[in-house]
Amino acid sequence: MIIKVPINQINEYWEVIKYAATKADMVKTEDVAAYNLELLFNLLNNKAQCLISFESFDRKINRVLIISFLQNKINGNKTMFFRTLYGFNTGSAEQWQKESMKIYQYAKQQGCQNIEMSTMNPAIIKLAEEYGFNEMSKNYQITL
Repeated sequence: MIIKVPINQINEYWEVIKYAATKADMVKTEDVAAYNLELLFNLLNNKAQCLISFESFDRKINRVLIISFLQNKINGNKTMFFRTLYGFNTGSAEQWQKESMKIYQYAKQQGCQNIEMSTMNPAIIKLAEEYGFNEMSKNYQITL
């Protein structure tokens, strides 16, 4: 089962959300406080949304997904962007498939033409490719 956490329940799930997000996004220790403040601000102001996957029988949390919606200013296309995906356990392929279909339906209901993500996690890259995501670009950085 997957739910969208309502804004008025973010505080109830905040400890799980911030743990999952800082782990998935590999936030440096010195940046955690600022990162969490920004994440909380975005969630409480509906600039980002949190979807949580539960085991249906015991409500144990399986996965946390933080999404946002982007609008292309040129062509008007709307995209659901996976900001963070963290799994507490892998779950079955059948469970992933059901949850993916619900997420795709939610994206369509929101008027999205695409779903995008950015990751450097090999496990997430493999999973994305298995679910039909195509690589669009690669990012490079130089430290000065």
